[in-house]
Amino acid sequence: MEGHRPHVLLVEDDRDTREMYSEYLSYSGLTVTEAATGRRALEKVKAQLPDVVVTDIAMPEMDGLELSRRLRADPPTRDVPIIAVSGQATERAREAGADVVLHKPCEPDMLLNVIEGVLKTSR
Repeated sequence: MEGHRPHVLLVEDDRDTREMYSEYLSYSGLTVTEAATGRRALEKVKAQLPDVVVTDIAMPEMDGLELSRRLRADPPTRDVPIIAVSGQATERAREAGADVVLHKPCEPDMLLNVIEGVLKTSR
């Protein structure tokens, strides 16, 4: 990916999980921006459009379903791939706009493989 480090917005309310994914993805060559809530993620998306959004579903303030719906409804983010990571709500996540739904617990290497696959097909 010649000089361009793909930008991932990682939305996860559990700090340990967020830090684990963030460190692994950064080490693997991706630029990672973190957000602990869906509301904070929307602010960060406006500041810098990511190449892909990885979001938990169950979060306080605004869950990943509402975040996905809002991203899909906004023209600048309509086509940004969304990967939902959830213990449940698989079908609801797809209906809200997620391109891929991964089940928790999800190993970081599996998440990286899915991100790389989504980035290849979205270009």
